[in-house]
Formats: sequence, C-alpha cells, structure tokens
Amino acid sequence: MGRRKQLQPAFAYGRQSNAVEGSDSQRRQFEATKAAAERMGFEIIDEFWDFGISGTKGASDRPELSRMYAAIEEQGVKTIFCESISRLARDTFCGLVLISQLTKDYECKVYDASCTDLYSSNENGRFITQVLLCVAELEKCQLVARMAKGRAAKKARTGRKVEGRKAFGATAEEYVILKYIEHLRRKPRQTDKKIKTKRLTYQQVCDQLNEQGFKTQLGREWTVPNIARISTQELEASNEFNHSQKDVDEVFAELKPISRKQIDLLIEKPRAEIDDKLWDSIGLENFNASSEPSNIVHPDVTTSTGL
Repeated sequence: MGRRKQLQPAFAYGRQSNAVEGSDSQRRQFEATKAAAERMGFEIIDEFWDFGISGTKGASDRPELSRMYAAIEEQGVKTIFCESISRLARDTFCGLVLISQLTKDYECKVYDASCTDLYSSNENGRFITQVLLCVAELEKCQLVARMAKGRAAKKARTGRKVEGRKAFGATAEEYVILKYIEHLRRKPRQTDKKIKTKRLTYQQVCDQLNEQGFKTQLGREWTVPNIARISTQELEASNEFNHSQKDVDEVFAELKPISRKQIDLLIEKPRAEIDDKLWDSIGLENFNASSEPSNIVHPDVTTSTGL
C-alpha cells in the first residue's frame, strides 16, 4: 500500500465588506479555499477573516490580513488561498499592491478557489491578474450604484433613510467621540503672537483616541483614514442626530476625554507632576447636544498658566 503524500501547509484568507450578522459568507469562502487547497496537495492550517472591511482598504486597515503577514514570517508558510481575487481586493490599485506584497515581499503564491495562480512572473499572467482586478472593481461600482438606487427609491416612498451604514455619531457615545475629534482638530486660539499655534494632525488625533481607549464604530483602534473620513464627511452628518443632553452628559462623564490644553501640558511633564487644580481648570467641561458649530465648551484659562 503506497504511502500517502504529505500535504503542504497553506493559509486561507477571507473578507466580508458589509457587517451583516447571520451571513454564511465566511463558511462558503473557507469551504471553497479548503477544497481548492486539497486538490493542489495543500492543507489549510490557519484561516484569516476580515469582517466588515472594504475591499478598497490596504493591509494596515485590515487586522486579520496584518496578522496573516506576521504569521507568514513566523511560520514560513508560502501559499495563500482565497475564494476569488475580489476577496483580496475590490480596487485595482489596492489589489496590485497587496499581491505585490505577498508575492515579492513575502515570496508567497496566491491561488483562488479555481486553483488559478493570481500572480505570474510572465506578462500574460500579469495581464490576467490586472483584468480580474478591474472586473472586481467594476462589479463593486455596479453593486454600490444598484444599492444606492434602491435606497433612494425606498426613501422616496417612505420618506425615511433606509439601510446603509449609519453615520458615525448615531449613538450618544459616538457623538461625544465625534465632537471630541472636532475639538482636537480645531486650531487653538493664539494668545502669543510670537508662538504659532497649529491644529493636531490626523496622526496625532489618532494617537490620542487610541491612548485614551476610544474605539471606532466596529470596535477597532483608530487609523489615519478613519480620522480623515470623520473630519471631512461625518461632521456634516452630525446635524441629523438628536441626542438628549442627559445622554451626552452621562457618556462624557464616563469617557472623560482630555482637552487640547491638557494634551499640550502632558508634552512638557507627566500627569503626576501636574497640579490637580491646574489640570481641572484646563479640562473640557462638556459637549452640548447641539448641531451648532460652537457646541464645545472651552474653559477660560488665564495666560498665567503658560498654556
């Protein structure tokens, strides 16, 4: 009786963009990748599933893909399976970058459920890969357009906004974080003409939110693209929210976000060396549950504090 051929180790990667509970997408994708791997003599030893992640996001915005990169280095696995190239990316440029990272930086082979090599060193293979990515991007654009058209039609019939991802700020906690981002992004009042004041960068705002333990809508740490989207799009949508002042006050008291002046003071000295009276005098008092641009209460601080 012949000895059974030993299966080579491989990883499976899957992704679902819409965070819909109860979907069988994860099961379907990994069943397809497992079957493809077995046909080619591989065994899936670990699965990486990015849930609620758009196909236009890079590796830095995909926790599980980043974890897979780390596992490739640690375990030396050089073969990756995904159901289709659209599970890897729905954007042509993004897909080419991810495939380049996997095949060149990590020296991996990437296959889909039909056992097709998604990257080849010859010009014909690269052409096919680019065409597949273009098709995946086209499908995404057509799907988004159909969904938007359907939502618009239903809204016209019912007079209410339907489906779609809720804008950040729909809950009282998100609303407080949203207004806190607005506070951090504002340019500080210049009290000394000799010292130029600057607004915090997206990266600095991102670092502050993560240090204070604030999470995104999906419960993840903040990234620069998150802050950029919030600053340019979500703040305008905040006019639609109708939170009670009581709810906002309760969330504010629980989160206790520190003010821009407190952040500036922490750059000079640790919190333990800062007088409590001074610390409290430069803190945020609250956020008003109002859509007015001036809904952040800034405590008055005398110039004697040096801040």
